[in-house]
Amino acid sequence: MPNYIYLDYNEAHDYVENMSRKGKKVYWEGWNIMSFRPNPAGFMKKDGAFRDGRWGTIRAIKPNKFGKWRVIEPVGRTRG
Repeated sequence: MPNYIYLDYNEAHDYVENMSRKGKKVYWEGWNIMSFRPNPAGFMKKDGAFRDGRWGTIRAIKPNKFGKWRVIEPVGRTRG
């Protein structure tokens, strides 16, 4: 089971920037962090989307009532 972390506004921006730099399809859409995963069957899925010439699924990570985003902890992240 993945470990989750909660990110504040600045940490969330760093997360999106770092994940994008690593080649992950992570981007902002309003206040939501969007995560795209290629999936050939995406056209049949409720969360399916066509992006960058490929079908896949999108997951929206919305901030909670405290303004924190809950994301899967990146591999190799050191806890501080």
